Amino acid sequence: MVTIKYVRTVVGWFNVTVGNNRYNVAPEVFRKFTGVSSNATLGVAELNAADVDALIKHSIAIGVGAWRANGEEVGGNQGNGEEIGGL
Repeated sequence: MVTIKYVRTVVGWFNVTVGNNRYNVAPEVFRKFTGVSSNATLGVAELNAADVDALIKHSIAIGVGAWRANGEEVGGNQGNGEEIGGL
């Protein structure tokens, strides 16, 4: 399990910290992978590595570097407008 930290921003998105890296995540995507309440504003969550990878793939990196699961580099979409399927 991977522990992530999160805080909801003033515009409703979530800033998520994984290791030393930060990502900006849309609220519906964040809740899909974490299962937290729509009222959540600050906290920590434990996710498996696959869910962390998926969360990051649907995020915008705002920190330096990328989180690595099983030796494989994973980075956010860097704000390139990728569509998020299934949401």
